Amino acid sequence: MSGADHTRDWRTSASDAATRSSAVPATLPQAQGTAVPAPLAFAPHDAMQPRQAQHQARYQAPSERAAARDLAWTFAFVLAALAISGLYAAIECRGLYQDGAYYLYRIAEHESFYLVDPARTTVQAMRQAPAVLLTKFGSFSLVERAQAFSLAMLLMPVLLCAACWFIVPAGRKAAALLPMLFLLIGFTATSFNAVGEAAIAASYFWLLLLLLLFRTRHIASKALFLLLCVPATYLHEGTFLLTLMCFLACVVRLRSAAGWQEQAFLILAMGILLHIFIYQLGWVIEPRIPGGRETEFRALYKLQFLLADGRLNLQVVTGALAVAALGGIAVAQLKLPADRAMRHTRAIAASFVAAASVAVAAALFIEPTFAPRAQILARYHPVYVSTLLGVAAIFLGPPGILERLPLRLCCLLVIVPLCFAQVTGDVVATSRWHDFIVDLQSRLATSRGLLSWESTMTTGDPHRDLNWRLLNADWVVPMMSIIFAEGGVVKAMIDLPPDMTFRPLDPEKPDELPSLRGIDYGPYRRDFAAQDGRDAF
Repeated sequence: MSGADHTRDWRTSASDAATRSSAVPATLPQAQGTAVPAPLAFAPHDAMQPRQAQHQARYQAPSERAAARDLAWTFAFVLAALAISGLYAAIECRGLYQDGAYYLYRIAEHESFYLVDPARTTVQAMRQAPAVLLTKFGSFSLVERAQAFSLAMLLMPVLLCAACWFIVPAGRKAAALLPMLFLLIGFTATSFNAVGEAAIAASYFWLLLLLLLFRTRHIASKALFLLLCVPATYLHEGTFLLTLMCFLACVVRLRSAAGWQEQAFLILAMGILLHIFIYQLGWVIEPRIPGGRETEFRALYKLQFLLADGRLNLQVVTGALAVAALGGIAVAQLKLPADRAMRHTRAIAASFVAAASVAVAAALFIEPTFAPRAQILARYHPVYVSTLLGVAAIFLGPPGILERLPLRLCCLLVIVPLCFAQVTGDVVATSRWHDFIVDLQSRLATSRGLLSWESTMTTGDPHRDLNWRLLNADWVVPMMSIIFAEGGVVKAMIDLPPDMTFRPLDPEKPDELPSLRGIDYGPYRRDFAAQDGRDAF
């Protein structure tokens, strides 16, 4: 007998569910006169059992349809806001910050994918695909390819989390809050460093987790899950925590699995996830780049992901306050009598609205809240946040728990203000990047030959000099000189710092510069030769 024969469809009427589960009390008495939900065993989310249906019927808000509508609009609003912010950042080529310029340069050089990290092959292929297509099948400039590359990096997490809405069944849309919170808390805390692979990898794992929790009861969804596990092996070594989370979901679900087909699928899934976990953990133990693991540990225990170079990662702070607010609301709804719970809930929500307003003002008017280095050091924040939210999804999964939250209030007074605050910070950061790129283009357009690194550090304009120090990654500055050369004609290049030994592109050797389609080094080579002759003389 199949597992579906042991469960009822989630559309089972509440009255029928109550009749079948009359032997099991829905609540347990408390000494204080309140009632709390009886413990619920983990059950298939797309096959609500009678006792769970009774919980949902008991705790549904009177304005359930309005709450569901507000949740859908909030989800769409968050996705649209992040997509628009990402589009603005992509137009400004913000994905070139740090390693992004290097990847684009290598894609242009090879006119193909540049896949150098075995543990991250899937993410790198996903985000490089648009730039590779433009390189192979068009005469697009490096700036246009940089825009496509940036757009892929910044929109991929949004699109993957958008797919989660369609995985969660109609009666359980409250669970869609979790990937939405991941975007607003985990992704925005490191989105300025768009080249970091962890955000896309964590978004991909939300698809796997929600498929496990809400689907995979029929052959098609089971096959889809197993198929998605293949590229998941090569997402990112740091997602071993998320692999462990999915393994935990299988273990919890196996305890209540009915039928040998269900048990066989879960055991097979656990075996695949265990293989992925071992592979990913191997790259953590022996990383491709020595020192990366130590840098991450140091960023964690020294809180450098929050505060680095005297600059505050405001998105981390605002996200933490949102988690505290939602946690406080959940505790109040589950533990307090209805009247007291609503008073506490409204007070918590009002407090968070005030905090989010302060965060918006801080992003706009307090300069040290622009923290690019702290965002770099928060590059694994998407994994940590997803792990915590994913575990919550597993153990808050049975119907009647998430549904007890006042969804309308949570959406309107917590999630929407959080979105405003996080997107404001992101837009302000993009405007700073825009100023930096305009400054870079101005320097290149008004100069000839090789510019020494030291000569670029001081211009007499405090704003320009500050942006240059914060945003100019020294080892990729020659590549940026090529990418932003006007019309693809390179007239000037900025040299690397004199003490830098790692020189993937050496502007002091113009004859060895790689041939790139659409790039003309002729003016730079002539001016460099004349400049070199004068220096020799």
